[in-house]
Amino acid sequence: VLENGAKIAPPEQRWEHACPVCGEALLPAPTAETHPAAPLSTSGTLVYAQERMAIRWALERRIPLVALRFFELYGAETSGTAEKLVSRAVAGLPLEVGEDGGQTRDYVHLADVARAVALALRAPCRDLLLLNVATSVQTSALDFAACLERVLGKPLRVRATGSFDRTEARHLFARTEELARLGYRPPMRL
Repeated sequence: VLENGAKIAPPEQRWEHACPVCGEALLPAPTAETHPAAPLSTSGTLVYAQERMAIRWALERRIPLVALRFFELYGAETSGTAEKLVSRAVAGLPLEVGEDGGQTRDYVHLADVARAVALALRAPCRDLLLLNVATSVQTSALDFAACLERVLGKPLRVRATGSFDRTEARHLFARTEELARLGYRPPMRL
């Protein structure tokens, strides 16, 4: 049990991957814009299919296309994991995070998203440009909860449930070199 009351998974549950040959822990790598997509969930598959259809349509018509891949958005009027945790924290409800709470996401604020979209609209593009909209910073679910505690100025009840969703990646963060070439610098820190 952690200081804030969060439970850690029993020792037999291993959340991080290890090398099958030497047993050393594998380090997560950021997702590059050029990385082939492999969505695990139905919603991820639908988003990917929409992207592929837009690309195919644009290439057939010889229209330049910029595709934006948004990572974990947070800020006013968002939906998703971050918004659910924020809403529960503000309401004084306990926060439940899956696994051991060590899974990481790349949280990007809507102000940075707006800057990225503005840059993308002005991007010189002859054919196709794929851009990750992220911060390239890994933040665990427990660290996100700790950030909420600091911002709200009150202790939160956080519990790692030990639950596992096979449609969710353990670690998901991005490389943003292509967007950086356009001048993107995500200044908003969590």
